[in-house]
Amino acid sequence: VKATVEKQLNQLHLKSKFNLLAELFDLAEEDKQKFVDHVALQNNLGERELVRILYRHRSRHMVPQIFLDELPDTDEAQFARATVPRICKLFGQFRECKIPTHLSNNFTQNARNADVVSYREENGHYLFLLHQAEHVVLQLLRTMPVGCEIVQQLPVFLRTLSLPTSEAYKKLDQFRVLGLNVRNIRKVNEYVEIEITLWHELLPKLQLQDFQIRHMKLVSKCSSGLEEGAFPISLRETVFYAESFEHDLVKLPRGFAEHAVALLPNLFAPPPMIPSGSDATLLSACFSHLNNVDLETLRGKTWSPEGCKELFALCHGIRKDEHSVRVMVMAHTRIICESKRYTINGNVVELPPPTSYVSMGQSDSGPRLRSTELTVTNLDTLTAAEKTRQAFKHGRILVLNMANRQSPGGRVNQTDLAAMTDDAQGPGFKAHDVPVLLLGTLGHCYKITIIKN
Repeated sequence: VKATVEKQLNQLHLKSKFNLLAELFDLAEEDKQKFVDHVALQNNLGERELVRILYRHRSRHMVPQIFLDELPDTDEAQFARATVPRICKLFGQFRECKIPTHLSNNFTQNARNADVVSYREENGHYLFLLHQAEHVVLQLLRTMPVGCEIVQQLPVFLRTLSLPTSEAYKKLDQFRVLGLNVRNIRKVNEYVEIEITLWHELLPKLQLQDFQIRHMKLVSKCSSGLEEGAFPISLRETVFYAESFEHDLVKLPRGFAEHAVALLPNLFAPPPMIPSGSDATLLSACFSHLNNVDLETLRGKTWSPEGCKELFALCHGIRKDEHSVRVMVMAHTRIICESKRYTINGNVVELPPPTSYVSMGQSDSGPRLRSTELTVTNLDTLTAAEKTRQAFKHGRILVLNMANRQSPGGRVNQTDLAAMTDDAQGPGFKAHDVPVLLLGTLGHCYKITIIKN
C-alpha cells in the first residue's frame, strides 16, 4: 500500500510540474490535459520529444525569461526554470514550414535528409518544424523539383521604445493564433528588440502599433533565393532585408527591383515617417497636424521622392495616414521655402528671390484668352457637358473634375489654378474648343464653371 501511495503521489507531483509547463507554453485547456496525461505517463522525456508534443498542441515557441523570474520558489518552478530554456533553445533550431497535404510526398522524395521533428495538419496543409529549413530550401532551389511547394516562415525583426519587455511580448503573442511566433526578445540599450516568424502573407494584415520594423522587400522571381543576402521563403519568393533598423532602403541585386514590393505591416505608430535622403535614418516625428511638427528635426534632410511614393502607396485607403503624408510634404515644403533651396537626386536647386515673380497663364505674345465668360449652372457634370457640346458643335470639350467626395471644398481656389495652367489650352485644342471645368460639391447640385474663348 505504501509503495502504491508513493507512486501515485509521485505521479501527481509530476503532473503538477508538467501542468506548469503547459501553462507557460500557453496550451489551450483541452490540449493542456492531454499534454499532461501524455508526458506524465512517460518519465524522463527528452527536450526533443517535449518539443514534438508541444508543437502538436499549438504551443508557444518561446517563453521569455521574465515569466520564469516571476514564478514562486517551488519544486514545480525549479523544474520549469531548468526545463523551459532548453525547450526554447531547441525550438529555436527549427523553422515552421508548410506544404499542401497532397504534395507532401514530393517533399519527402526530394528532401530525403530533412529533419522534421513534429507536424500537424491544418486547412489542407501539413505544418511542420524543419531543422535547417533555409538550407533545405536552398537545396531545392538548385534542383527546382516539380510540385514541391514548401513555404517557410519569414523572420521579421521589430523593436519598440514605448513598451516594456513583458508588454511587447504579450502584444505580439496574441497573434499566435494566426501563425505568428515570437522566437527571441531582449533589451538592447533603450529598445526592446524582438524576432518573430510568421507566414509572409499575414504581415500586411497585422496592426502593429508601437513597433518599428527592419525594412524588407519581397521579390517574386524564381531562383532569387540563391542571391547573396537573400532569405528564400519558397521556391519563387525571396526576402531581402535592410542593413539595420536605421536604414530605410533595402539594397536589391541588379534586375530585381521590378519584381520587388515592400513588405510591411498595415499600420505603425507613429505613421508615417519622413524618408531621409541619407539612407540612414527615418525621422520619428509624427505628422498628425502641421502645427505639431517639429520643423527643426527636418532641417538639413534631403528629400526622397521614391520614399514618398512608397508611403503614399502604403497608406492608400487609410484616411488618417494619407493626411499625415500630406502634412509631411507640407512641412518639408515650408522648410524649403524658408531655406530658399532644396536637394533632390544629389542636385541643389536654388529658389528665386522673393522679389522676383513668374507670370503664369500668359505667353510672350500676350494673354491667351482675349475674353472669358463664366457661367454657373445647377446641373450635373454630364448634363452640363452635353448641353455645352450641343451649343458648340465644332469644338471638343474637356471635363476637369476637381471635386473630392471625401474632402469637399479644398484649400486653394481651383478656378485660379485652372486658369494659370495649360489645362485650358492643352495640346490639340483649337480656339473654338470649349473646356468645361467642374468644381463639384457634395450637395444635390454641382457648380459648373465654363471657360470658353
